[in-house]
Amino acid sequence: MQYRPDLKIHMNWNKWAGDILSTGYYVCEMGSIQSGDTVAVIGAGPVGMCSMLCAKLWGPSQVIAVDIKMRPKAE
Repeated sequence: MQYRPDLKIHMNWNKWAGDILSTGYYVCEMGSIQSGDTVAVIGAGPVGMCSMLCAKLWGPSQVIAVDIKMRPKAE
């Protein structure tokens, strides 16, 4: 029996993993985040959210989201 993935789901995920997530990781790497730093991310859209998640890999004391639209607080 051969596994055939649902291409709609996997193609949508590839957009996140290939573009948006890698952009979030790259900006964190270029930001030279150090353990204990405070990180502010301007814009809490998809790229901003991935940037905030990736920033936590460097161990900042806090990550702050700055956005003009009111969105639910993510924990």
